[in-house]
Amino acid sequence: MVDQIHGFLRKVAPVVALLGMFLLGTGCQTTSRHLDWYQGPQRATNEVGLLKLPCNPLYGYSLFAQTIDGTNIVKGMAINNANQIELLPGNHTVGLLFFAGYWQSDSEYRISFDCEAGHVYGAFMSPTQISRHDMDVKDFLGGIRGDKCLLTAWIVDGQTGRVVAGHRDTKYFISTGCMTGYRNRGKGNRLATHEYAPQDMVGFDLSVLVDDLADHLKPGEVVIKWYAGDEIVAESHGEDASFTFDHGLNTIRLKKNASSLGWGHFKVSAFIEGEEVASQEFQVGS
Repeated sequence: MVDQIHGFLRKVAPVVALLGMFLLGTGCQTTSRHLDWYQGPQRATNEVGLLKLPCNPLYGYSLFAQTIDGTNIVKGMAINNANQIELLPGNHTVGLLFFAGYWQSDSEYRISFDCEAGHVYGAFMSPTQISRHDMDVKDFLGGIRGDKCLLTAWIVDGQTGRVVAGHRDTKYFISTGCMTGYRNRGKGNRLATHEYAPQDMVGFDLSVLVDDLADHLKPGEVVIKWYAGDEIVAESHGEDASFTFDHGLNTIRLKKNASSLGWGHFKVSAFIEGEEVASQEFQVGS
């Protein structure tokens, strides 16, 4: 389901961008990206806590705070654009909304945390595979087809790296692995298929969002394994791939000659710190 969310949003991203420009152009009000959620003059950074909300609509993930301590962030028809919110020290309850393409949460997800002055926090949400019997989480992510999935939310303290509220399945979330082969070893057109000829180049793109606010994902932490059945036939490390970091999304692109793998059915899997975060299956034939 996460792959569906990420893939669909890439298709609708241009529409989302055009809609945003239209709303701004027609004078529709928006909140400031940086919001001071307290009265009086602006305070020094060591007097407040800063809550960051990842907002990456072009890359398949956006999170918004609808309420803080029961009060709506925006008034009237204004668009909520805030992704950095300054809070006074103390306990706060944030009502979160999750958006990804045509997927959106049906109601806000409330999570509370103790805010400390001088600390930077990150709020995150992600689909989860945890059973309803294991944790109290609502089945409230809905799409136009009426599909549902479970969501979990958590808040990370950027100074300590600790989860201070909620439940995190993994810090590597919204992970997708896409096959992007090339005809005749990259000399022809890009292939949108999972079936390749021996003379083709097999491409694997890995995209991962990370909730670590201090240290971004490093190429050396990623291992790509190529399987024929249960047997590993090749292994690639992050240093071997083209690695970029942009807008909170880590992307590694890897290419391999199909002939080097042999013929038959294969699987490619991505591991970060030993944890499998994405995989794809493909075929190499005549």
